[in-house]
Amino acid sequence: MVKKRRLSQNEEAIRGILIIIAFIVGLVFLRDILAKRGVR
Repeated sequence: MVKKRRLSQNEEAIRGILIIIAFIVGLVFLRDILAKRGVR
């Protein structure tokens, strides 16, 4: 049961990190598109 708990916590931590990375990448991607279009 301890192993399962550790795995679940690790999965949640990885999920959070992936969500944050995806969010940052999305912002940068949108920024690049807007910059290319000439939008401030």
